Amino acid sequence: MANMDDRKNAVLVIENLPDELFRKIFSYLTGIDAVFAFSLLNTRFQCLLKKYCQGFDFKSINKIKFDIIFSQYDKQCWKSLKLSNEDVPKQIEYFLCNS
Repeated sequence: MANMDDRKNAVLVIENLPDELFRKIFSYLTGIDAVFAFSLLNTRFQCLLKKYCQGFDFKSINKIKFDIIFSQYDKQCWKSLKLSNEDVPKQIEYFLCNS
């Protein structure tokens, strides 16, 4: 089991990786998964997410996650969006009213 110093060093190494590598990592994740995995780490990751995560599939997301992403990201920068009223009732109407 790693001690605390080893974990701190691992975080520093990850934070020193170039932006291009994170862009590649984000390409393997959905926009929603990337946001929830990286958004609360620090300002750099928030900026990277806003820059590289521009497609969101909200078809089967719960309202809490939808609200978090909807409130934190500039919808004008989004390149793709999927909404559905099937899994989340009135999601489309909610999106249109709050855009």
